[in-house]
Amino acid sequence: METYDKSEDEDNPRRVLDVTGDFTQGNADPPVTFNLRNRPSTIPVAAIRPVPDPELVRRVEAAMGNGENNAWAGTIFGEPYQGPGHVFCPRSVNTAYPGVEFERYVLRRRRVPQNGGLKTMKLLISGRCVDKGKPNARGGWAVVYKPGPNSVVTGVLERLSIDGQPYMPSDNWAELRPAVAALECRLWYIEGWERIVVSTSSDYVANGAAMWIQT
Repeated sequence: METYDKSEDEDNPRRVLDVTGDFTQGNADPPVTFNLRNRPSTIPVAAIRPVPDPELVRRVEAAMGNGENNAWAGTIFGEPYQGPGHVFCPRSVNTAYPGVEFERYVLRRRRVPQNGGLKTMKLLISGRCVDKGKPNARGGWAVVYKPGPNSVVTGVLERLSIDGQPYMPSDNWAELRPAVAALECRLWYIEGWERIVVSTSSDYVANGAAMWIQT
């Protein structure tokens, strides 16, 4: 179980910028300031966040294969597992609304130099199939996206695949299904996340997302 680490307390708490103030994009040339207080009321603003540095985006896109064969590959997160909380820890993250917070598994700030400056959170997934290969085979899956109660999205493995055809449940299917659910269960970009790390014990999921997808 990952636990809160007081070493993560910093002078500048993590937050989504207040939509009632001004926002300056400092790494633009010249710097750009957005006046949010006088924005038209017809334009909804869910959250304001800095745009990643263009060079950082270029490196990330190159690592993801630049969309070759109409597919963007994931990348294996380059950190050996050294126990819960080594790279990510549960953190309370402020929102644009006063007094409203949410908890997520967030990349530790001291890990940013090694892993890049994208705003990063982690999702944990798992799936399992029982009685596989038999007529009564059945599977289930789960996604954990924050610590504490009400933190899990679960489901029963469907009998029909995305093409509408029935398939026998399998361990690979049960492991792949929560990876899809993890990315779809919330609008993560609205929360301001720029990178999602999916934690899985399945080589099938990891290799499929990082290597096989483009072929």
